[in-house]
Amino acid sequence: SRDGDAIGEFARRYAALIYSVSLRITNDERQSEALTLQLLKDIAAAPQKVRGEPAVWIHEQSTRRAIAATVAGEKAARSD
Repeated sequence: SRDGDAIGEFARRYAALIYSVSLRITNDERQSEALTLQLLKDIAAAPQKVRGEPAVWIHEQSTRRAIAATVAGEKAARSD
């Protein structure tokens, strides 16, 4: 389908950006892979959420999610 092709192209184009932003913030390859896959799944489920320039929106979302994951991990580590 054209939608499937478009989503695949979007993933090919932006997966490296999502992963690199996530890795820079989390410093964790496994977590960065998970964050990348989740953001791509979220975009595939609701592509209309991408606003403005896709690369800028992707960067913002990747940054927010990676920071949230890092904060959540630090809180969990402190409570152990």
